[in-house]
Amino acid sequence: MSDLWVMIVAPHPDDESLAAGGLIQHALRAGAALRVLYMTDGENNPWAQLACEGRWPRSPATRARWGARRRLEALAALARLGLAAEAARFIGFQDQALTTLLLQGDRRPIEALAAELEEWRPSILVGPSARDHHPDHSATAVLARLAQLGRIHVPSLVLAYVLHVGRRRHRDETSMLQLLRWRGFQLPAFARSIEAFETPEAGFDEAPGVSAFVSDGALRAMITCAARPRLGAATMRLVLARESGEVVGLSLRLPGRSCDVEVDCTAPGARPVARLRVTPKSWQVALPLDFAPAECLIKVDWPAEQRLGLLDHAGWMSVPTPSRTSTDGDRPPLAPRPAYASLDST
Repeated sequence: MSDLWVMIVAPHPDDESLAAGGLIQHALRAGAALRVLYMTDGENNPWAQLACEGRWPRSPATRARWGARRRLEALAALARLGLAAEAARFIGFQDQALTTLLLQGDRRPIEALAAELEEWRPSILVGPSARDHHPDHSATAVLARLAQLGRIHVPSLVLAYVLHVGRRRHRDETSMLQLLRWRGFQLPAFARSIEAFETPEAGFDEAPGVSAFVSDGALRAMITCAARPRLGAATMRLVLARESGEVVGLSLRLPGRSCDVEVDCTAPGARPVARLRVTPKSWQVALPLDFAPAECLIKVDWPAEQRLGLLDHAGWMSVPTPSRTSTDGDRPPLAPRPAYASLDST
């Protein structure tokens, strides 16, 4: 299996072992070449550092030391799994900041991932799921998706893992596998017996209480809630990607009454205005768009439901757009979309 090239993307050191340690070992036995990519050093984890060192990290230097320690621990873990240190790549973006970079339209993490994908050209890409409740994990899933937009060389198989989930999550592995068989989806022989897989695109197809689509030059969304909508209860986030690769982030703090609201937007000079209709149990949003996005993703933050001061209520969801399937006019066709699946280690 010398032609089998696997890339595992981990938001932090230890995610690769927790999510795909078994896959790594079986892939090596099958003769696969592996590379592990770390988006951050995991340096901004004060509670873990307090537990290990007995003091609160108060300075950038102490956090940097913790990040260096986590790098060494990751290399030691890879060695135990059978991988040499040369298989690891540390990109070094700031821990707990990947969602911010994504919403700012910062191209650096996308370009870094695209460069690694172009160099390694994996046949199998393994990374976090968009529905993971850790913001670094869900953002990494979106960044990896954007890094493949419009490219010729894309993985033939993409697997997603979930490490942080909420109380609403439930699993039915039997029905998941039936869906995979119905779609004719084939797993690598070395993976079939060791992990639970979900249907392709599962990670991008769900978000509790959120439905959205793009049509007639506007994004339309409905966000439902258990109590009457009020100002500050939720913030809607959007990521739009042009086929050129430009990424635009938008944030809208949902109001407590029906009105027109200016949207925070990273595009220079852009001041989009959304029309909000508030019902006793929902927000209905209509947001005009000045371009047809090649990719559109939505996420709703609920501060009151954020767990442990960190974990989100839900991850990112893909929004259907006309341009994702269109090949008309002057727009070139998109590169083939790889099959998405989910690899659960929980």
